[in-house]
Amino acid sequence: MRYTKEELRHAKRTLKKWQTIKDNNNVVHVPDDDAITCIELEPQLYRVFSIDKDKNLEKGGRFYGAHYQRLSKEERSRILIDNEPTVELDFGSLHISMLYHREGLECPEDPYKIEGIPEYARPLIKLATNIIINAYSIVNAKESLQKNVYKDKELLNIKKRLQKISYMQILQMIKKTHSAVSKYFHSDYGIKLQKDDSDIANGVIKRLMKKNILALVVHDSFIVQKKHEDELRKAMVLEYKKKFGKRPVIK
Repeated sequence: MRYTKEELRHAKRTLKKWQTIKDNNNVVHVPDDDAITCIELEPQLYRVFSIDKDKNLEKGGRFYGAHYQRLSKEERSRILIDNEPTVELDFGSLHISMLYHREGLECPEDPYKIEGIPEYARPLIKLATNIIINAYSIVNAKESLQKNVYKDKELLNIKKRLQKISYMQILQMIKKTHSAVSKYFHSDYGIKLQKDDSDIANGVIKRLMKKNILALVVHDSFIVQKKHEDELRKAMVLEYKKKFGKRPVIK
C-alpha cells in the first residue's frame, strides 16, 4: 500500500482525537491494595511504521509511547479510568491465528500444543512459536529462542526438564505441527503481521471513540472501563472479522 499524504493526515487525526478523549479522562495506576495515593498516568501514543524506499506501508504500524505499556499485566489490572475499575481484553494466539486465517483455515484450538512435547512446556512453545514467526532465518530463530530462555528462570527450568529435545528440534516440531502455514515461518513475516494487528487496533479504538470511550492500547490488547467491556469485545470481533473474515479468540 502506497503511503499518501491523506493517509498520514488520517493517522494523525485518529491519534489527535484519541488524545483529546484521553485528556478528558483521568487515568491513574494504583500501586497496591494498601496504596494511599495513586500514580497519574499521562498516556501518549504514536505509531511506528517500517517504510521502504518506495514509501510502502506494509510493515509495522504498532502503537507505542504510553507508560502503561511498560507495566506488567498484573500491574495494568490496577489502572483506573475516572476512578472506575478497568478490564483488559486481548486477542489470543494472535499471530499464529492470523496466519491460518490468512490462508482461509481454522487455527487449532490450542496452537501451542505440540505432539511429543509435554503440556508443562506450553510457555516455552508459545515463545518459540512467536519467535519462529518473527525470525528472518531458522538459525536466527534458534539463537533468539536460546537467548530468551536463558534470561527466564521458568523457561530455563522447562528446557532442562525436556532433556534431550534441542532448540532446533523444538522449532522443527512446531513447523511440522503447523505445516499448513509454515511457509511464513522464519521469513521475517512477523513485521507484516504487526501491520495487520496495528490496523485492527486502530479500527478498535476508532469504533470506541465514536462512543466517546477511551481504550488504552497495548499492541494486541485493550484496556477500558469495566462497564464498557461488551463494547470493547464487540469492536475487537468486528475489526478482526473485517480483516480476516474469521472470528478471533478473545481472552
